[in-house]
Amino acid sequence: MFYNYSPRTQFSFDVQRYDIDYLDPRSLNDSTTTNYSLGVNYQTTTLTNLHASVGYSDREYDDTPESDSDSTVYALRWSWQARPRTNLRVYGSRGFEESAEVGSQDYVNTLVGVAATQQLAARLSLSAFANWGNDDFDNGRDDDIFDTAISLSYTFRPWVSLSGQVGHVERSSNDPLVEYDAEYASLYVTFRRP
Repeated sequence: MFYNYSPRTQFSFDVQRYDIDYLDPRSLNDSTTTNYSLGVNYQTTTLTNLHASVGYSDREYDDTPESDSDSTVYALRWSWQARPRTNLRVYGSRGFEESAEVGSQDYVNTLVGVAATQQLAARLSLSAFANWGNDDFDNGRDDDIFDTAISLSYTFRPWVSLSGQVGHVERSSNDPLVEYDAEYASLYVTFRRP
């Protein structure tokens, strides 16, 4: 739900509910998650914008109610249109996620990052980002993540674009079995409804 308070200020209220049922009948992670968030979007100047939201996430397990958990979540993003073709962004967030880790049901993800997009031509843009994050699992596992990438995107028509991305990710952890460094490459085709 959105409310336009003024030409430069909008408020939002969001509720999401997820009912997760695993196919494996032995799973104890079947759950219902409800997320609530309240946000504000404020155009601070003609070239800058600030978005902030705060919320609450509640997860209730079907078979193990003693494992029910909840967490405060938030997000903050500041963007700056530095030049007509250049956009810079600084952001941070705290999320509450379901875990695929054996012996863990959920984890808190904290992230900060910077990103930039440069319009090279009418249909061609170059983007880059760097993210620093932490995953704090309920079983004591603690991971630090660094992820950086650069991408090039070409818009063929207003409704279809092609993007390529190369990046590097590092994960360090107090569990040495999950630590890794990796390079990756991705190719995306994006279709939008005209």
